[in-house]
Amino acid sequence: MERSSIFIPTISTRILTALFVSIDDGSSMQTDQPFPKQGFAPLCPDESKPRVGMLFPNIEDGIAFYNNYAALVGFDTRKSTSTKSRDGVIVWQYVVCNREGRKNVSSMPRPLAQDREDSNPIPKKKRRCISNRIGCKARVTLRLSGNVGYSIVFFGEHHNHPMVSAPCRPFLKLNRNLDTGHKKFMLNCAKANIGTMKSYRLFKESVGGYDNVGATAVDFKNFKRDLKAYIAGGDAQIVIDKLFRKHETCSAFFFEYDVDESDQLTRLFWCDPVARKNYSLFGDVVSFDATYETNRYPGHGCTVARPLCSFNVYTIAQLSYTFMFKSDVLHLCRYNMIFAPFTGVDNHCKCVTFGAGLLTREDDESYAWLFRCFLNAMGNAPKCIITDQDPSLRGATQKAFPQTSHRYCMWHIMKKVGGKVDDELAKDSEFLTKLNAIVWSHYLEPIDFEKKWHDLMAAYNLDNHKWFQKLFEIRFSWIPAYYRDLFMGGLLRTTSRSESENSFFDDFTGQNFSLVELLMQFESAMDSQRHKNADLNADDEACYPEFKTPLDIEHHAASVYTITIFYEVQMEISAACFSCRVLHVDELDGQQIPDMYITSRWCKTRFIKPMYDVPDADFEALSAVEEKKIALNRLWSDLYYCVSAVEQKPDLLGGFSKIIRQQKDILEAALRSGVVNTQNSIFECYYGVPAPANITVLPPQPVHNKGSGKRIKSAKELSIEQSKKNKRMCRKCQQLGYHDSRNCPKNISG
Repeated sequence: MERSSIFIPTISTRILTALFVSIDDGSSMQTDQPFPKQGFAPLCPDESKPRVGMLFPNIEDGIAFYNNYAALVGFDTRKSTSTKSRDGVIVWQYVVCNREGRKNVSSMPRPLAQDREDSNPIPKKKRRCISNRIGCKARVTLRLSGNVGYSIVFFGEHHNHPMVSAPCRPFLKLNRNLDTGHKKFMLNCAKANIGTMKSYRLFKESVGGYDNVGATAVDFKNFKRDLKAYIAGGDAQIVIDKLFRKHETCSAFFFEYDVDESDQLTRLFWCDPVARKNYSLFGDVVSFDATYETNRYPGHGCTVARPLCSFNVYTIAQLSYTFMFKSDVLHLCRYNMIFAPFTGVDNHCKCVTFGAGLLTREDDESYAWLFRCFLNAMGNAPKCIITDQDPSLRGATQKAFPQTSHRYCMWHIMKKVGGKVDDELAKDSEFLTKLNAIVWSHYLEPIDFEKKWHDLMAAYNLDNHKWFQKLFEIRFSWIPAYYRDLFMGGLLRTTSRSESENSFFDDFTGQNFSLVELLMQFESAMDSQRHKNADLNADDEACYPEFKTPLDIEHHAASVYTITIFYEVQMEISAACFSCRVLHVDELDGQQIPDMYITSRWCKTRFIKPMYDVPDADFEALSAVEEKKIALNRLWSDLYYCVSAVEQKPDLLGGFSKIIRQQKDILEAALRSGVVNTQNSIFECYYGVPAPANITVLPPQPVHNKGSGKRIKSAKELSIEQSKKNKRMCRKCQQLGYHDSRNCPKNISG
C-alpha cells in the first residue's frame, strides 16, 4: 500500500518579519505602524470643525462639540489627562482620538499546561483581544478661561489613520449612545417580558433599520446587566420598600412578610384593593394545584385529555360558597421560591386573582402562615378548598380554616390509575370505562357508589390493592356522591382551570427573575387580566347574544346573566323546548327565572351583590389614577399618530422633523440645567423605589423544595417518552433500538 505524503507549508522570512513585533526595554511590545506617516486630515464643514480660540460656557459643551465633530468625520474620542485646581475645578482637559497610545502586551510567555495523556506541555488557552491603538496624535485641549468658560488652546487635526467608512460609522462608540429614549423603550419591553434581543430587533423595526438604532445588541445587553446590578444584594429589600410605598399610597393595599433568624426573607404575601374587591364578589370558586411541573404529562407542552366543566340550570342557580386557592410550583431560579397566586372564577367563568404569595418551604407551617395572611386580608374564610393529596396542605387547611370543607382534586387522583395497575389492566378500556362511570357520576347515592365500587374491585381482583384501598378510605374527600349538595364549579373534576392559570402566568414570568422583577411581572399580569375582564363587561353592557327561541325566559336570562353564562342557560332552555317530557306547569308562568334561583355571582357586574365585607378596603381609591401617567399615555398616543400620519405625507416630513428637533433641543437644555437624568434615576423610576441605603431584609437562601428537580416517573410515562425518541443503530449488535454499544443488552448477557 502506497503511503500518502503530507505537505508542510513554510513561511518566508519576509512574512515572519511582518508578523513579529519590536520589543521596548524588555517589558512591553508595540505593534509596528501599518499606515503611512503622512497624516489624514478629515473633511467637514468649517462650522463643525474645532478652532483654536473657540469658547464654551462649560467643559461639557466643549467636549460635546469635539465629539460631534469626531462622529461626523468618522473617529472615536476619549477623555485623557485632566488637571484640577485646589477647589476641584478642572483647569485643563485633554480629549484625544480613541486610537491614541499603544496597547501594552505582557512580555511574559504564556503559561503551559500538562497534557494528561502524553505529559507534553501545551499552551494554555487565552482570550483573543483586538486593539485599535496605533499612537494617533489627534487631540483637542481645553483650558479654563477665568469666569468666561473653557477655550480651545490646541487642536491637533491630523490623524495617522484613515477615517471610518460610512457603513461602519454606526459602530463607533460616539454613535452608540443609549439615550433616555432607548432606555425607556428597553424598560417597557422588560415590563412586557420581552427579552433583550427581541427588544433590539423591535427597536430596529420602529426606527427603520439597524443604522438608525444608535446602539448595538451588546449595548442593549450591557444595559440589562446594569439594570440587574442595580438591585444586587438588595433584591428583597427593594420588594419590601416597594410594597410599603404602595401601602402608603393606598391604605387598602395589604401585605405581610416574614424573615428567619438571619433576616433573610422566607415568606411574603400581598394583594391590592382590586383583588380584595374581587374576592368580595367572586370568593366562591376553589382549587389549589401544587403540581405545576407535572401537569404537562405525558409529553413536553402536552396535556392529557380531561373532562370539561359542565353547567346546568341547577348548578348556576344554586347558592354556592366555594373558594379557590391555587399554588403553581413556579420556582424562581435564583432563590427557588414558590410562587403561589390565590385564584378564583369571575362571573364570566374566567380566572381572577385575589392575591399572591412567595414561600421558601413547602411545609405545614408555611402554608398555614400563607392562609392566615389571606384570612387577615379578606376577613372571611373560604367555604371550600380543593387541593391535591399533599399532607402539608391538609394540616395547613385545618389550622387556618377549621370551618372550611377540604376536597381533593379528582383529576389528580384519576390520572394516576394507569401507573398504579399493571400494563394489561391499564390498557383495558372496559375497566377504565366502568371505573370512570362510578367515580365521575353526580347521580349515585353513597350506598350505590360503595356497592358498585366493591363489585368492580372484586371483578378485577383489586380487593387487596393498597392504592385502591386508600382511595376508598378517603372517599368522603373526593367522590361527588358524598357532597352532591356542595357546588364545585367543575373544579373538582378537572385541572383545566389550573392549567389555564399556569399558562397565563407563564407569559409573564421567567426562570431567571429576581424578586422585584417577579413582582413587576405579576402587576403586568394583573393589568392584562383586569383589562380582559373590563372588555367582557363592556360586551355585557352594549351587546346581546343571538336567541334560539322566542320565549321571554330566554330574553330575561340574557338581561341578567353574563354572555358566557347565558350560553349555558340557553342550552338548557333549548333542550327544555325540544327534548323535555314535562307537559305543563301549574304554578309558574315561565316568563322569568325566579329570583330565588338566580345566583348573584353569575350575573352581570352591575347586578352582583358582594358575598363578603372586606375590612379596611377603600374601594373609592381604585379609580384614582396618576394624572402624570394619563398625560404621558396621551402624549405617546399623539406622538405615534403624528409619526404614522407624516409617513403617509412625505411632503410634511421635513417640517415635522424640524419641530421635533427644536423641542428635543429645548428639553435637553432643560435637563442639563436641572436635575441630571442619570442611569440610576432611570432605574429608580423603573423599580418605583431608590436603591436601599440600609438593607434590613436579605434575599432568601436557595432551597430545594418538593417540586424542584426531577420527579419519579411511572413505567407508563417512561415508555411513552421512550417511544417518542428516534431509534439508532447499535454498533455492538448491529440492530436499531433505544440503546448503543455502551448499554447494549449483549454486554449484559455476555
